Amino acid sequence: MQSLLKQLFDHQNILILGFGREGQSTYRTIRKFLPDRTVSIADRNTNLSNNQQLTNDSKVVLRLGDNFLEDLSEYDLIIKTPGISFKHYPKLADDPRISSQTDLFLSAFSSQTIGITGTKAEQGHSVLFYDAHGRNTLIGDHNLFNMMAAAVVCRILTVPNATIQEGFADFKPLPHRLEYVGNFCGIDFYNDSISTIPETTIAALNTIQNVDTLILGGFDRGIEYANLIEFIYQHPIPNLIFIGSAGKRMHEAFTKKSLPESHFYVAKTYAEIVDIAFKVTRSGKTCLLSPAAASYDMFTNFEERGTTFIHLIEKACQCNP
Repeated sequence: MQSLLKQLFDHQNILILGFGREGQSTYRTIRKFLPDRTVSIADRNTNLSNNQQLTNDSKVVLRLGDNFLEDLSEYDLIIKTPGISFKHYPKLADDPRISSQTDLFLSAFSSQTIGITGTKAEQGHSVLFYDAHGRNTLIGDHNLFNMMAAAVVCRILTVPNATIQEGFADFKPLPHRLEYVGNFCGIDFYNDSISTIPETTIAALNTIQNVDTLILGGFDRGIEYANLIEFIYQHPIPNLIFIGSAGKRMHEAFTKKSLPESHFYVAKTYAEIVDIAFKVTRSGKTCLLSPAAASYDMFTNFEERGTTFIHLIEKACQCNP
């Protein structure tokens, strides 16, 4: 891996554009195998200046704040992360220096790659759900396609059908990805905290049934929300709870849209969110956290946000799940 990265990054001035989950993994990989390589990180989130790991790294150059995209001419390779949208920053789309984890992977392993599945920006996440009755349920067309692809590969490798079925039955989904939290006081709760862009929230709404309350918002990275707003306008949800600066911007946009049959609520904390959710979500319906925004205004990462959400649900409801 070290020789491969040296080959990819040799004599190049590198910028990681966006420091969300993928940006952090890119940084960790470069630092693990190329500890002496200078790396620049550009992000609107000024709180990264308090990140001890980054401030203690003498080989890191931070470009933070609203002007984080200004004057990128000094960089030879710009590794863009999903949180930096071409829709919002169209000039980046024509820059030949722009790459991504996927692009770099394919440049190195294209001859060994048979396909890519579960692309975040298009369909959402590859997840299987384990329901309360002790059987696996495939939810969403994107999961069906992923399961079919996995089964085809297994058959090519002569894996018996029974073994394939057992593998699907034993599959345990990762947390915070359309995660079924449980039924509390008659309400089904789902934790999709990993959703930090509008497309994944739309995918979640296409997958989860009977959503009565949707929780939106967080740290505002300037993402365009027009598609999400139009989708919810066409598929109204009775209750929308907003939080953070991104939630404020979405709330203002939804208010202008005059959504039918929707009630808007603005919260300052996740404790307030959970309190509202229990009050307004009808029994037998679903409350979905799929915020379409980053978590950095209140949490270290989306995992902490999702874990906090689950803890507050369990604490608030005295009923047996």
